[in-house]
Amino acid sequence: MWEKEQYEPWQAAALELCAPLKAYALTPFWKVDPKLTPFRDVSARMRWSGYAGDIGEASAACLADWVVVDMFAQAVSGQKSPKEAAREAESGPSGTTGVERIFRTGVRQCDWRLWEP
Repeated sequence: MWEKEQYEPWQAAALELCAPLKAYALTPFWKVDPKLTPFRDVSARMRWSGYAGDIGEASAACLADWVVVDMFAQAVSGQKSPKEAAREAESGPSGTTGVERIFRTGVRQCDWRLWEP
């Protein structure tokens, strides 16, 4: 599936906007529509969840809890100012876990008694 002959039609049909291999940035797909061109080099600029910190359970918990996505959505939609959205992501809205608590404890807050038989 990763050979050029197989990948190019799949990329075009799926509108794959994140080329996983450098060679896929050279496919004709990126020249069909100029609006697609900015996405061509996304893989080269991507950073892991939690960058520039460590990869681990805490960064995965932030990703799983949609902390950054919610912060961004609140700021761009005008629900909150960027500073307010960042502050809430750090401390967490009342009753939830913010980034500060996730990284301080190093583990996701979960009541495991809910899983006991």
